Amino acid sequence: MPGDVRSRILIVDDEREITEILSDLLSPDYDCVTCGSAEAALAYLRGNEFALVISDITMPGMSGLDMIPHAKELAPDTVVVMISGMQTVESAIGALRLAPSTI
Repeated sequence: MPGDVRSRILIVDDEREITEILSDLLSPDYDCVTCGSAEAALAYLRGNEFALVISDITMPGMSGLDMIPHAKELAPDTVVVMISGMQTVESAIGALRLAPSTI
C-alpha cells in the first residue's frame, strides 16, 4: 500500500552472490541494503536504522562475530542474525555467547 513504511534489513556478506540472493528473496517485503564487510555494516548502522542485520560469520577483516558488540552498541534495538556456510559448533557457540541473555 502507498505510504506503508517497510522494515529495513542490512545484509552483510563478503560473497556478493549471497547478498544478492538474500536481497532478492527479502526485497518484496522489506527494504534491503547490502554490503560486503563488517566495517561497512557498522558505517551503515552509524547513520541509519535497521530492524534486522543478517550477517555472515566468517569474513575477511572484522568477522561477523566481532561485529556483534559494535552493532549492538550502535543499534541496541536491532536484531542481529548470523549465518555461515561453515558449519562448526565453535561458531554457533560463539554467536550464542554474544547474544543478550534476555532472549
